[in-house]
Amino acid sequence: MIRSSIAKKAVVAITGLLLFGFVIGHMVGNLQIFLGRETINNYAEFLHSMPELLWVARIGLLVAVTLHITFTIWVWRENRSSRPQRYVMERTTRASSASRWMLLSGSLVLFFIVYHLLHFTVQWTNPDYKQYYEHHGQPVTLVSFEPNQIGPGQEAADLNAAVEAQTPGDDIASEAARAIQEIPADSVAESERREYRRDVYRMVILGFRDPLIALTYIVAQVLLGWHLSHGASAMFQTLGLTIPKYRRGIFLVGPIAATIIVLGNVSIPAFILLDYWTNFGYFTI
Repeated sequence: MIRSSIAKKAVVAITGLLLFGFVIGHMVGNLQIFLGRETINNYAEFLHSMPELLWVARIGLLVAVTLHITFTIWVWRENRSSRPQRYVMERTTRASSASRWMLLSGSLVLFFIVYHLLHFTVQWTNPDYKQYYEHHGQPVTLVSFEPNQIGPGQEAADLNAAVEAQTPGDDIASEAARAIQEIPADSVAESERREYRRDVYRMVILGFRDPLIALTYIVAQVLLGWHLSHGASAMFQTLGLTIPKYRRGIFLVGPIAATIIVLGNVSIPAFILLDYWTNFGYFTI
């Protein structure tokens, strides 16, 4: 059954539909950054308050991405092998550029997803993000992660110097962190740690104040929109949801949805960077 071309395309369409829904939900959640620190941090705290459900969602998305990529390549290779020689007259004049380059745009989006996870989720590219917390609405920097890392007799200056050497960050983040109250993490009692929560707001603001990071996200969102502009419409056709009477309208779903997603996602890094350059002061940390 799975070897049939229809079955493979159905897997691509179903996993694409799941990922399409996730992209919309992810965008709506991220747009809460415009509502301020408390709103976006409440949203992040809500997501992390259900770790079991969060991990089920993460694993499910990972499986969906893997299946989507695997079966897309499988279908593409079968299409190529079915006609090893190109047509004398290329018959793709009616096909959009997005449909002809789906594999390339999807591959580039995959590389971005990996970077996005390393950047904001795992925080491997910017380990300084792990220091950012909020305490009763005020940003604080917990400058030590392991209680036994720094001896109890060390002075505060030695503590900060040691942490500075261990957790290097980019210039923008380091400069902003120094302007915020620094608290040794091992000085916070276990009973009080529930009052501290991750400051996702500050992490996003400082991240997108870096022009290179902001530009990377903007380009990636344009590529994602390009991919979705054809993919969203194609998955409805593959799943047999295109009613002849509404066929034209259904094929507009992809481009319209892609445009909304691109504008929504691009607005975050673009406005944060513009706000920083103009000193308008809307996004304060």
